[in-house]
Amino acid sequence: IRLRFARNQAWPNLDLVGTYGYNGLGDSWANSRDLAWHSQAPQWSVGVQFSMPLGRVQPRAQLDAVKGFKEQSILRIKQSELTVTVDVDTALSRIELSRQSSATARQTRELNEEAMRIAYRRMEEGQISSFDLIEQQRKLYEARSRELSARAAQSKAIITLMAATGT
Repeated sequence: IRLRFARNQAWPNLDLVGTYGYNGLGDSWANSRDLAWHSQAPQWSVGVQFSMPLGRVQPRAQLDAVKGFKEQSILRIKQSELTVTVDVDTALSRIELSRQSSATARQTRELNEEAMRIAYRRMEEGQISSFDLIEQQRKLYEARSRELSARAAQSKAIITLMAATGT
């Protein structure tokens, strides 16, 4: 709309103009005011006014400025589209990476649980000390913590994707 308006400013103008009013002619200010109030001497005029910009410097400058604003707006839109695309790609990559990390952490936890069961049986049989069992428990708890951390990272990546797509 602004571009169309700026283009139209370079064209000649033809305007219809008109006025209407009352005059009061009297021998004092109060008498003139009363006569004007009672519409003693109405006056009106109608005319056509033609104007043509000479040199067209200002309209061309305004048109160039509006074209520049339009290009800036288009570039901002393209930049926003690019930003959204990059954010979505990054979020999808993080989801896949966190999914793999979560699967690895789950497998590590399962293996540590199995190792804990074996260590517990071995301790009952007297093959290892309680210190070795406690060490195995520590490893199991660390594996559980890594699994929870991986799940949290995966949830965070999914939320980042939702924010990037606006859902």
